[in-house]
Amino acid sequence: MSYRKSISFIILLAFSTFYKAQSKPNYPEPKKGQKLVIVDFPKLENENNYKVEITFGMEFQVNECSVSAFSFPEMKTEYLIPPGRWPYYVIDGETIEVIEGKSSDSKCTSTKRISKKIFSSKKIFENYSSGFKRHFYIPEKWTVEYRTWKVSSEYKTVN
Repeated sequence: MSYRKSISFIILLAFSTFYKAQSKPNYPEPKKGQKLVIVDFPKLENENNYKVEITFGMEFQVNECSVSAFSFPEMKTEYLIPPGRWPYYVIDGETIEVIEGKSSDSKCTSTKRISKKIFSSKKIFENYSSGFKRHFYIPEKWTVEYRTWKVSSEYKTVN
């Protein structure tokens, strides 16, 4: 009987050690010129009633009257354990395109360039979930920005 208990204890110990090791993933170190930003959404009551919009920001010299944004080629989704366990997002950011549009304020005629925070034109919309953290590898000078949207639980029918 003692032998069975010892074997059971060893199996239980091995399983719990494996489980504990798997519950705290080790994400890779950021590459040179990048940083890791971890987004941890606060817990909300009735999270099913919310969506989250995630975008990226950076300081850039633009015309003070312009409406500006930037674009980047792609964001890769990678996983610590493929095909879908512990995702993280990687943006190269070496190739960006800054778009400067004309302001709707016709009184603003300045040609002065100022440093201003601009946001990416690419956005991520997803269901709100405080249950897991989002990991982003982005260029060092970028920021991760998010805002929450309260949604109506009812669909509206359009004929």
